[in-house]
Amino acid sequence: MSVAGIHATQVGNPFKAQELKLQKAAAEFEAQLLSTLWKSMKNSFAEDADSSDPASQSLQEWGIDAISGAISRAGGMGIAKLIIKDLAEKLTHSEDKRIEHPKL
Repeated sequence: MSVAGIHATQVGNPFKAQELKLQKAAAEFEAQLLSTLWKSMKNSFAEDADSSDPASQSLQEWGIDAISGAISRAGGMGIAKLIIKDLAEKLTHSEDKRIEHPKL
């Protein structure tokens, strides 16, 4: 299983693999959120001539998706970091509970 270009077996630590999954999911969420916001803003302020050509619309949406992904991979606006901070604490607590109380 590959997570952010690193195989879980290379990590050697299942907790580290979970952290990598969390980081990837948070970055993807931030990219999707940014893309949705920018598409909404584009639709609100677009001229009628801008929205008449379906090919132009598709290209603009693809461009927005590409920019959103690039910004998220470069650190984004901090949304992914907030998600990781909140969920990493919960992940740590769930791992601690699993270690303390293993299921038989």
